[in-house]
Amino acid sequence: MRPGNYTFKVIAANRDGVWNLQGAAIKLSVLPRFYQTWWFTTVIAMGVFGLGFGAYKTRITRLEQARRTQEEFSHNLLKSQENERQRIAAELHDSLGQSLLIIKNRVALAQKDIDEKEAVQEQLGELSHSATSAIEECREIAYNLRPFQLDRFGLSKTLFGIFMRIGEVTDIHPTTDMIP
Repeated sequence: MRPGNYTFKVIAANRDGVWNLQGAAIKLSVLPRFYQTWWFTTVIAMGVFGLGFGAYKTRITRLEQARRTQEEFSHNLLKSQENERQRIAAELHDSLGQSLLIIKNRVALAQKDIDEKEAVQEQLGELSHSATSAIEECREIAYNLRPFQLDRFGLSKTLFGIFMRIGEVTDIHPTTDMIP
């Protein structure tokens, strides 16, 4: 039964069959159950709103954290790229630049001693050696940028090869647990 005020009216007949036309009435008041009250509805609505707002704030917080993480990653990536550029520039200047400077000086000496055949041949031999050295340094720089084996053999085999090469040319003896 719905909550509210009701009037219960009764008319009855006696044993002789005479009906009481006025009847009797009782006023009843049906109280609402707790879940039918305005305050319960308000509490539920506030709870649903609170959950929605909490979910919204959690989502916003996660999105902001993801944005900050992405910005930090981008910053670190740019910093890493700049460091790599500086390293390449230093390598080019220190190794390849020096070799090319030696070649230039050898050519100048050869041009100066053009009349002396032995001196010119010696200069040209050193010039050829310096050019070969410069080419090897250029290849080494290119190899260090991206080893060709990476595309051909994959990361683990390429790293294994690099470690073995380090062991061959230095006093460092690396060990690996990778499967080549």
